[in-house]
Amino acid sequence: MYGDVTKEEDVKRLVAAADHYAPEVMVNNVGIENEVPFEDLVLDNWRKVLDVNLTGAFPGCREAID
Repeated sequence: MYGDVTKEEDVKRLVAAADHYAPEVMVNNVGIENEVPFEDLVLDNWRKVLDVNLTGAFPGCREAID
């Protein structure tokens, strides 16, 4: 099953599907990186990295608590 951690609906769907198996642990294991030198990095790419690597863990944790 696939989803995008930056989209709350995807996260809700994934956690609901996993709940069928009664998980006891939630592992937020996702990350991306930019493949350009830092000096060539543009702000939109920086925000995408933060959205996936940092903010992306929040909805998964929140959904798994219920």
